Amino acid sequence: MLSLGMSLFTEFGKRILTLSKEATYEVKLITWPNLKETLHITCIVIIVTVLLSLILWGLDNILIILISLVTSIRL
Repeated sequence: MLSLGMSLFTEFGKRILTLSKEATYEVKLITWPNLKETLHITCIVIIVTVLLSLILWGLDNILIILISLVTSIRL
């Protein structure tokens, strides 16, 4: 405990203390979303994820068919 107190008198210790105070101040400025906003954003993310996965699945199937036609391998 004494070493922690002594470290605050060094230049590095003062910078750590200043960083800690500034970080605490910045965290107080954060505006957190309410439950309705959180659920809305979550639904958007789920919908976009499903749509993109379906698009990629379709493109993958199309590419497999095209490659099998070019190489004459029947699947």
